[in-house]
Amino acid sequence: MSRKTRRDDDGAEVKDDRVSDLSDDILYHILSSLDDTKLVVQTSVLSKRWRDLWKDVGVLNLNQNSSAIQGGINFVRKFLHLRSQQATIDKVSLTSNYARGKNRDDLGILLDDEPLEMVLDHAAGRTKHRESSLEALELVDCDRVDLGSISGGCRMLTTLELRGCEGMVSRGHDDDPFANIPLLRCLKLLDCSLWSSSHRFKVTGLQLLRLEIRSSRWFSVSQVLAPKLESFCFTTHVSHMVELPELNLPSLDRATVSMVSYPDAGLYNELGWCSRVAVNFLQGLRNVKSLDLYFEDVVLYLSYSFTPRIDA
Repeated sequence: MSRKTRRDDDGAEVKDDRVSDLSDDILYHILSSLDDTKLVVQTSVLSKRWRDLWKDVGVLNLNQNSSAIQGGINFVRKFLHLRSQQATIDKVSLTSNYARGKNRDDLGILLDDEPLEMVLDHAAGRTKHRESSLEALELVDCDRVDLGSISGGCRMLTTLELRGCEGMVSRGHDDDPFANIPLLRCLKLLDCSLWSSSHRFKVTGLQLLRLEIRSSRWFSVSQVLAPKLESFCFTTHVSHMVELPELNLPSLDRATVSMVSYPDAGLYNELGWCSRVAVNFLQGLRNVKSLDLYFEDVVLYLSYSFTPRIDA
């Protein structure tokens, strides 16, 4: 489409500003789709009519690094302070971009105890009687993540994704940290180290439709209870330190299971340890319509007939 142009008083060509003619809703959507809210605001020149719209966007994307932590904290404070009373936060994405192992504790405090705490408090409303508006939360490479606090303060979440995070399941939530998120439909726990008093916890969700777990040796899911779950992706390292969960998934449509052996797990494989836990695990997938299994350096001795259900 050709761009309309006009001439100013000096005869210079001036392009029409078509963006400013868009509705506020469309501009909110555009601003909410950008990768880094702070970078976009600092590097963009917006027209007077909509230069303040960024303050009320429903999606906040923060891409933090070790050289700009304090600037990120100040930006979040300003962002939350300038928002109108009616504006809600629907999704928060917080990514920590820095070399792991360098000032990890200090960086964890700054990243998680400052911006995340402020955003979650704001999402929960300025009064104790207002329900949280936050529907999606994505945390990447963050420290000191408390699943209990997220569960208690973000009851409207429909999507929760943790990738490469370290944290804890606070006391009182260590049995089932997701029990207080009744609307949760998509849950991803990928390469996280999550500590609880028992080192094992349940994943339950009456509305859960999609679940992806890529576990480390530092936590185990003891049970997955999700009557409406349609998609299940599970990757685990097999050793005597990791136990496979008990499954109750009557509506499961498709599942992908990957098992990778730790170097020190060979003895347990030869003794049939993997065979026993694998059989119990596979029994929980007996209703699945489509199943993909991947094994790497895992020796299984199975005498088990497994036939996925196929609907005509």
